[in-house]
Amino acid sequence: MGIEIRGASVQGASHKRTGKECQDSNKSLEMGDVAIFAAADGHGSEKCPFSKTGSQIAVNVFCKLMSDYCANYAKETLIN
Repeated sequence: MGIEIRGASVQGASHKRTGKECQDSNKSLEMGDVAIFAAADGHGSEKCPFSKTGSQIAVNVFCKLMSDYCANYAKETLIN
């Protein structure tokens, strides 16, 4: 039996009224018996025009770091 991971982002009411995109991001990875899931909430204010980009970078970096950890160190940690 495999792992099933689901994620969704929902555009908030104020963003719908003003026509702004949903600035949240999520990403999931499966590595054998390990599932990695990351979610980031974009700030969404006028002062932060790159909120969507920032949330995408956050989930990508987290998943990359965790997948590297699992590939390189998790086995050593579990053995000891």
